[in-house]
Amino acid sequence: MRAALDEFLGTLKELGVFVESIKPADLMLALQKAPILRESRSIRKRLDYAAFIVSLYSAFEILVEALVWAHAERVATRSRYADLPSRLQAAHLKRSAGILARRPGEGRYSGIGAAEIVANLNACLSEVFPYKLNRDAVVHHDTNLRASIVHDMLGVLGIEEASARVQKSEPMLTWFQLSEGRATAGPIPESLIDLRMEDLIERRNRVTHSGGAPSESWAPDEMRERLEFLEAYSRSLFTVIAGAYLERCYVETPTAYSLGRPLEGPFQKSTIVVVKGPPFRLFTGQALFGRRNGRVDRWGEITELQVDDVSVESVEKDSPCQTVGLRSSFKLTKSMELFVLEQRDDAVWG
Repeated sequence: MRAALDEFLGTLKELGVFVESIKPADLMLALQKAPILRESRSIRKRLDYAAFIVSLYSAFEILVEALVWAHAERVATRSRYADLPSRLQAAHLKRSAGILARRPGEGRYSGIGAAEIVANLNACLSEVFPYKLNRDAVVHHDTNLRASIVHDMLGVLGIEEASARVQKSEPMLTWFQLSEGRATAGPIPESLIDLRMEDLIERRNRVTHSGGAPSESWAPDEMRERLEFLEAYSRSLFTVIAGAYLERCYVETPTAYSLGRPLEGPFQKSTIVVVKGPPFRLFTGQALFGRRNGRVDRWGEITELQVDDVSVESVEKDSPCQTVGLRSSFKLTKSMELFVLEQRDDAVWG
């Protein structure tokens, strides 16, 4: 999951460099004496716009499919097939059969043949463990990835109320405040996400089918705004999907150690709390995550530990200390239950 997000953010960075080059390149062409170079300015404007739109949507589609698959695959390594969300089981069965009815091993399904699909499905239904899900059956979608389709894909994974969770996620709220110049007292409007994704998809479809008209082109400032929105939206989707993964695989299992809720704090910009001395080892740099209202939505690491106002590198499980001061890399709340892992999970922390 983390690797997919990082790859997408890398693509956004490249597109940002491309956008920054548009005006300088256009000015350079305007100063050329050769007529063909000056005349190419309008052509380049249309092609630059087309390349930007197609690349942006394509990268987003790759990201969503990668996040959905990574979540499902990771959960499947820790759960029996019968324990997966019922919607995921039903979709996996129906879509696997659908692929078999088409042309497995060809076109969009070139990565898997009929024999492998059947073998995987047989293992799933026979309660073999470990088993392997059919990737194309998990990430399958027949239409463009409008917001409603994306959130439905998350619902299949068992991630309920995905849309509402994205609307009030920290990356989206921060984006709204920066783009609108004001904070919001609650979740951002669902229509705001829907309209921006709909606009991107409609433009991408027109470009793909007809090349797009010059009058539809975006100026660099408009391109930057789309990049900022997609960055916030992608980070929010990652937060929701990765948080659900931590909830499922570390809280419900349980394989994470609970520190409980803070005894005191938070202090110093909501990064320091006092917790009860735990019966397990704590150390600086340790993976830490927080759970509120039954959902994991923040994670990072322990950046400092203190015992009796003295900084220490670790607190051993047999330590006699009654309380421990803990500084986190993310903001904490009084009602947040804190958990630590023995080892970082690269699906979330990278």
